[in-house]
Amino acid sequence: MKLRSFDRLTILLFVLMLGTVTVTFAEGVRKRIKFPRGSTSTVINNAVLRDEIDQYILNARAGQKMKVDISSIEDNASFQITRPDKTQLLPGAGFDDDAKHWNGELPDSGDYTIEVAPTRGNATYRLKVEIR
Repeated sequence: MKLRSFDRLTILLFVLMLGTVTVTFAEGVRKRIKFPRGSTSTVINNAVLRDEIDQYILNARAGQKMKVDISSIEDNASFQITRPDKTQLLPGAGFDDDAKHWNGELPDSGDYTIEVAPTRGNATYRLKVEIR
């Protein structure tokens, strides 16, 4: 059986699509962080499943100092912090940095997003966020 060029092109495109499939994370928890009355920090204890990302939104002002720490039972959770413009990460606070600790002055006012994901398997974590 001889394949026509159209059939070969269709098969080639299908194979290329299979080869370029990327892993995308599903959405886990999406929650706004609220500090207890009179407090400048909060601790979140949670678990995130493989291929999911938990998102925590925090409103802050430019010039405030923020500290974020994450620990996990199997040392398999990290975070990234997205600036209010939603296009940039804070320096050193990305999944590629395997961020577990971040401390710095916030450059912009608005909603920052702290995303937590497992580095392997499922992760039970403790996330501490402090703003001054």
